[in-house]
Amino acid sequence: MDDLNARLKIEELTEQLNYYAKQYYELDQPEISDFDYDQLLRQLEELEKQFPYLRLSDSPTIHVGGQASSHFGKVTHKVQMGSLQDAFSYDELSQFDERIRSEITSPSYTV
Repeated sequence: MDDLNARLKIEELTEQLNYYAKQYYELDQPEISDFDYDQLLRQLEELEKQFPYLRLSDSPTIHVGGQASSHFGKVTHKVQMGSLQDAFSYDELSQFDERIRSEITSPSYTV
C-alpha cells in the first residue's frame, strides 16, 4: 500500500472508530459489536505500525475509551477488574493466561 492509500485508510478508520467510541461511551448507543470495533482498531494499529508518520493526533490508538455518560453511577468492584486485552482466539487467551500466571500465583477468573 502506498502512502496516499494508507493515509486515506487511516483517516477513514480514525473517523469511524472515534464515532463508534462516542456512540458507545458518551451516548450509550453502541452501533457495532465490541468484536467488530476491535477488528477495525487492529486494522488501524497495523497501518500505524507500517506508516507511523501518518498517525493522526486524534487516533483511538493513542487514547483509551471515551468520556462515560453522566447517566452511569459509580461502582466499586470487590475484585480488581482486569482485561483480556482483546483476546479473540484460544491461542490469544492462552497467552493472556501465561502473562497473568507470570505475575500472580494461582489466579482465578470470573467471566
